[in-house]
Amino acid sequence: MEKKSNLFIISAPSGAGKTTLVRGLIDVIEPYHPIERVVTYTSRSMRSREIPDTDYHFISEDEFKQRIDQKFFIEWSNVYGAYYGSPRHELAKLEHGTSLIMILDVQGALNVIQEHSSAVSIWIAPPDIEELHKRLMRRGSESEEQRKTRLALAQKELADQEALERFQHKLVNIDYHKTVGQLAEIVKQALQLPKK
Repeated sequence: MEKKSNLFIISAPSGAGKTTLVRGLIDVIEPYHPIERVVTYTSRSMRSREIPDTDYHFISEDEFKQRIDQKFFIEWSNVYGAYYGSPRHELAKLEHGTSLIMILDVQGALNVIQEHSSAVSIWIAPPDIEELHKRLMRRGSESEEQRKTRLALAQKELADQEALERFQHKLVNIDYHKTVGQLAEIVKQALQLPKK
């Protein structure tokens, strides 16, 4: 019998901590079940602490557009002045028992939810806009204008109740350890893994 696997979609405003939370989640789940994050392709510049092909696959804008034409991506978007997209071929891993986590912006998440109705979708909100602004400031690798753009989009996303209603689970990331625990419970339940 093949192992049960599933696709998990995690979305949150920029700066809400989704990538850090997913790293923690994978550490909790991996001993019990094979699970990986789908590494996104992007045309944006690499930040100082990022590792190519671990954090993102960094490619040129021209190459990204070629891959759009080739239907390489299951979803893609142009936000913050750069392209982001998830490779379609990664989904084949689901058939071999490996669960996947996709970290997506709201629009990308809604597109994948529509295409994969069995996916488990999770929205992660920051405690409030002030805290989100502080987290974006701590990044230090962006200009004030880029931070303002991200903050404006975050406010718009948080206000879009119609979109947020399409997520099965909604969490508020106040405390890292607590939120990782909540994510782990959702994933364990979906995969029918032991609670402990």
